[in-house]
Amino acid sequence: MGMSAPRISEDVSMNATFQRHRLLRLVTAISATLIFTTCSDEAGTPSGGQSDSGAGQLFDIQAGLDTGTASGSADSSGVSGDSSQADATSSTDSGGADVTGGTCPGAPDCSCSSAKDCDDGLCIDTHLGRRCAVPCAAGCPAKYACAALKDTDGKSKDVCVPAWGRLCQPCDASKDCETAGVSGSLCVDQGKLGHFCGAKCESTDDCPDGYGCQVANSTEGGKAKQCVRLPADGSKDAFGTCACWPASKADGLATKCFANQTDLSGAVVGKCPGQRICNQTGLGLCILVGAKAEVCDGVDNDCNGQVDDNAGGCSAGEVCTAGKCAKGCSPVDGGWSAWVWGACSVSCGGGVRTATRTCTKPAPSCGGKACTGDAKKSESCNTNACAGKDLPKGTTAYSNGGAIVTGLVPSGVTSATVHLWGGGGGGGYPGNGGGGGYVSVKVPVKSGDSLTLRVANGGGAKGGGGG
Repeated sequence: MGMSAPRISEDVSMNATFQRHRLLRLVTAISATLIFTTCSDEAGTPSGGQSDSGAGQLFDIQAGLDTGTASGSADSSGVSGDSSQADATSSTDSGGADVTGGTCPGAPDCSCSSAKDCDDGLCIDTHLGRRCAVPCAAGCPAKYACAALKDTDGKSKDVCVPAWGRLCQPCDASKDCETAGVSGSLCVDQGKLGHFCGAKCESTDDCPDGYGCQVANSTEGGKAKQCVRLPADGSKDAFGTCACWPASKADGLATKCFANQTDLSGAVVGKCPGQRICNQTGLGLCILVGAKAEVCDGVDNDCNGQVDDNAGGCSAGEVCTAGKCAKGCSPVDGGWSAWVWGACSVSCGGGVRTATRTCTKPAPSCGGKACTGDAKKSESCNTNACAGKDLPKGTTAYSNGGAIVTGLVPSGVTSATVHLWGGGGGGGYPGNGGGGGYVSVKVPVKSGDSLTLRVANGGGAKGGGGG
């Protein structure tokens, strides 16, 4: 029977679950429990050992769901959390151990291949593989949900099932993602990354940590909201990398993938099919199985990211140039010509001149590389002060307020005396104006020096003051 809204128990620990199952069996069969204990002791289980390691890690969901922070790459062990824990859960049943209050085979959480292998008649998929269902009367561990399933006799039983089914495991079609007690899971088409199981959702709150609820494309062409692995921060991929369940590793589950085939302009013109396999180190990279040999046609035939590298198909004496075979042509890389400087933008006062060069010594040919670097550069020029008219010899008075006088020292002149004086302020109402002022400065000069004289403005009316 499908389950539309699993009842997820988040806070029940595995140890507490084991204890509850033991207590239930104690209430119903005290004498049987005593016999089981005696048999277990007689079996000689080593101290600290574990006869049925599959049953010993009842719901090691952290190893199977990979619910940590989204990552751009799979964990080296293909699981989330402690890798040693994942290794411990991947072993098979050895039988005879009373781990959950029963004896394998047949007891809850023991390995099974079909319902007839289980005492309760229910064999379900878990991250460790096919296991006999565990009743949820004592509560289910975190990341598991309680679902009503029918056994081989048609009786409905409440058992613990993975809350998100086969989430993030490789698939070819949505039927590969179907699990007992969980409905609505699709095989999500993640483009060149491959196909992976999703889980039905309405919002991201319905998904485990590291996953988001998105409208996704199924491999059958439909669209629906599914929990999908989120990419790492800064990743350009639309999806994060899924981690393989221990059961998926053991079964060598795989998914189809591909790499893009591009032409000389970088446009995608085809695909190279490949396969990603769950191995003992996790989900592998996309291994291209349908790539063609590289030929001289302007296309990246083998999808290695390089067009016409080591391309074949050309006759003797020919080379591959721009996607075509050319006779007697060897690649020639381009070289720069000498810099050619243009005129300065001004004759004085600081300007700019520009130099150019061309990739013609030699020009690239036959697929040779183009020149690298700038073809133009600039620099300052004619930074000397602009020449002006010679200042007149002798004494010259400049009284035009605000005027700026610039000129050159005439030949034969070795000093210049500057007299500065002002008439004083006109005063305000009432009051008297200010007194006059006079300053004289003599400075050494030489012929050709540029001098600039600034004539001060006089004060305004009504006591503006100073000249």
